[in-house]
Amino acid sequence: MSKRAIREHLNAHIERVSTSLGCVTHTRVTAVPIGPSSQDTSFVVTAGGMQAFRITRGAPFWLTVIQTVRIDLEPAAERARAEITGYSYRIGYGEGGSRELLGYHFDPFNQESGSHEPHLHVGRTAYRPLLTGRLQDFHKRHIPTGHVSFPSVVRFLIEELGVEPVKPGWERLLMDAGAT
Repeated sequence: MSKRAIREHLNAHIERVSTSLGCVTHTRVTAVPIGPSSQDTSFVVTAGGMQAFRITRGAPFWLTVIQTVRIDLEPAAERARAEITGYSYRIGYGEGGSRELLGYHFDPFNQESGSHEPHLHVGRTAYRPLLTGRLQDFHKRHIPTGHVSFPSVVRFLIEELGVEPVKPGWERLLMDAGAT
């Protein structure tokens, strides 16, 4: 696959993430290759440079968005597509988003994560008064979720956590981007 084709499909993926993210913030989405080769087809796609950024309006939340993406050629169709091979979508609050409310993770290649399936972490301050004993470490548990799309996370922020959308027509934008 040509370098140009890789870049075109990566840019199309960045645009899809930007469209969803643009419903709640003006933070820029960028990508960097994972490997040193100019022919690499794997990238890290982030918003805010892998740091938590404040959501523009509404509830006092911070968001971290990290995806690993591979551009694959579909031989039967003779075209390429961007495949999300991992993600971390973290909703935080407090100074700099330092307190985790929820973290959606999928990192099948991380040997230390304890889970190779998509999962959810619930921040310790969200449940601490309720649990005792072994469950005091509930924030370390991997709650199975199945794949969680980034547009679905943005919809959750707006509909369930009260984040004010910054873009009119956000419902259609998120539906077109794959929100459930």
